[in-house]
Amino acid sequence: TFPWVEDFEAGLYCWAQQQLVGINEWKSTDRYQGNIPYEGNSFAVIEHRNRNDKTMLVSPVMSITEGAYMTFAHIQAAWGVDQDTLGVYYRTSESSDWVYIFSYTNNITNWVVDSLVLPNPSNTYQIGFMAFDNYGYGVAIDKVTVYSDGCPAPLLDTVAVTYNSIDVAWS
Repeated sequence: TFPWVEDFEAGLYCWAQQQLVGINEWKSTDRYQGNIPYEGNSFAVIEHRNRNDKTMLVSPVMSITEGAYMTFAHIQAAWGVDQDTLGVYYRTSESSDWVYIFSYTNNITNWVVDSLVLPNPSNTYQIGFMAFDNYGYGVAIDKVTVYSDGCPAPLLDTVAVTYNSIDVAWS
């Protein structure tokens, strides 16, 4: 039923993993580079293991019959100049190819919440979070929410704060 929420409180139960390159695996934890979970007591993380490892965390199958949106919290701290990447993908059946939606390539040291449109609804829809290990501290995600009946609230991001002004961006 929607909204569908995964907060990883029960670990990675119902999620699958596809190791595309290497042997690194996602796991459930309660700490990441000094950060506690975005919400609750745990979250999913894939930490540094081998440069160039690529592992997809695959959602359970969902029936999405109309326009859908997803929000999720994520972190990916750089280690010096080394930065890991989080890619978001979807597929319309368990046997179809993954389709790229968006990727995050920048240094994110505190939880950020992002929202994405999930294209091409199907009765056998899956979402994939691919971590690409480039020797950073890893990638973490928490509170994945899928909405099927309308647009989620806008996400506000503070851009710059000074003594007498603030610039804000939204999506």
